[in-house]
This record gives sequence, C-alpha cells and structure tokens, in this order.
Amino acid sequence: ERRRASAEGFVQVLVRASGDSGIGQQEAVVTAIGSVDKYMMQYGYATRDGETGEPQPVLNMDFDGGAITEFLRRYGLPLWGSNRPPLLIWMAWEQELDRDLVSAEANPGAHQILQKEAARRGVTLAFPAFDSDDRALVSIGDVWGLFPEPVLTASARYQTQSVLMARVKETASAIQI
Repeated sequence: ERRRASAEGFVQVLVRASGDSGIGQQEAVVTAIGSVDKYMMQYGYATRDGETGEPQPVLNMDFDGGAITEFLRRYGLPLWGSNRPPLLIWMAWEQELDRDLVSAEANPGAHQILQKEAARRGVTLAFPAFDSDDRALVSIGDVWGLFPEPVLTASARYQTQSVLMARVKETASAIQI
C-alpha cells in the first residue's frame, strides 16, 4: 500500500514541477517509480477525517526538490520555475439557461474544483472581486462572448501577469468548456 501511495505521490510531485499532467506515462517516470524512495526525504503516517467523517490513515511524503529537478532535467522533461504568478480567472458558467460568473459565492462548487486542480498543479488562482468596479466594466455577456477588451481593462487593477477567460455550459448530460 505504501509503495502504491509513494508512486502516486511521486507522479503528483512531477506533475506539479513540470506542469505536464501526462508525465506519469513517460518511460523515465515509469522506470523511476520502482526506486521512488531515492527521491523522498522522509515519510510518515497521520490520520485525517474522510468523506464520511471517519478517521482515515494518510501517508505524508516529503520529496527532495533538488532530486526532482535533477530527474526532470536529466530526462529532458519540462520543468516549471518556482516563481509562478497567479492566474486571474474570468469564467462564465451556464446551468439550465442561468448564467453567472464563477466566484466562491456564486458558484462554490466550480470555484472549489478549480482551486483544487490548480493546487494539484502548483498554480495559484485569483478571481475578480466582482464588486461595483468590475461590474461597471465587465458584464456576464462580455465573459460569455469572450470579449477581451473589457475583461483586460478590468483585470489591470489585479496586477496579474496572466488572465484566463472561459465559458462553461452545463447540461444534464455534459459539461462543455
């Protein structure tokens, strides 16, 4: 069980360090999984409340950042730098013909999924405040229509280097991005 969890943790660290969600399929990574302990500094066990509220055992692992970086470089795999500026997200979400901009308040489920997946990749997300300043410059229609001018104008106050606009349409049978 520890071997399987260690392998999963190793791949997760490589995804975060490289930005490549498919890195676990690389031949070098598949081979290295057999000796994952040489990339790990320490591990230990703890308990955490599971989905049902019952305590669940958890394996905590600390990987050697230098060894991970060396591994990625040695095999010519992508390596993200440690300075990752936040990504500002403007996302319109349509569900049953009702559109809203994704925020922790308006669409907590989508917001939580985005934050979780970004953290898994080592990316920090920022979301607009959607206060009166934002709403004076940007409408839901601007984001849904992917019109960059008003969104980029409103984004200037957040001082992020990158802005992402997206629209999501959720139906009973699918989610389209």
